[in-house]
Amino acid sequence: MYCPKCGKLIDDRSEFCQYCGTNILEHQSGNQPADNKNEDPVRSDIRIPKGVTLLHDERPAWNGRMSYFSNFGLVLLGILTVWIFGLGLIFILIAVYRVHSTEYFVSDRRIFIRYGWFSRKIFDLKSEWITNVSISQSFWGRVADYGDITVSTPGERGGFQRMIGVRHVMQVKSLIEHYSAKQSQ
Repeated sequence: MYCPKCGKLIDDRSEFCQYCGTNILEHQSGNQPADNKNEDPVRSDIRIPKGVTLLHDERPAWNGRMSYFSNFGLVLLGILTVWIFGLGLIFILIAVYRVHSTEYFVSDRRIFIRYGWFSRKIFDLKSEWITNVSISQSFWGRVADYGDITVSTPGERGGFQRMIGVRHVMQVKSLIEHYSAKQSQ
């Protein structure tokens, strides 16, 4: 089946398009949702990570990757050592790998965190599990507007997960707090 909005191929059993977030069931039945000013708008420009299936009525809110600014030290080291038998290219490739193998996704119901291509770590945190959201920014992180977000939850791994090198860290933190407060009501 193809998404009626973006035209991409999706699973026939999908309720939402994994690429644009369109509610497939509403389009199939011909019903469009009534305007409700209390609901957050569905953002169709947010990419849904591969392997994530949206829940019924789940609304994508933000997606992103690790910031290149958070890897500035590796890039600088790469530039300074590139003349030593191309050693610097290794540092630059590590920075590019870290950025492109990290993916973050926030919806009104969960936070999805994925690290790595070769060895992979994936965390899927429900918004109602979130007990605290904190940020950590270095001086350069404040200047370049990136930082780490720590999401506290009850349970495994000491009860927290980190989103490393997030751009616009204060806005993303506010968004997570907004949706976790909404789910706990």
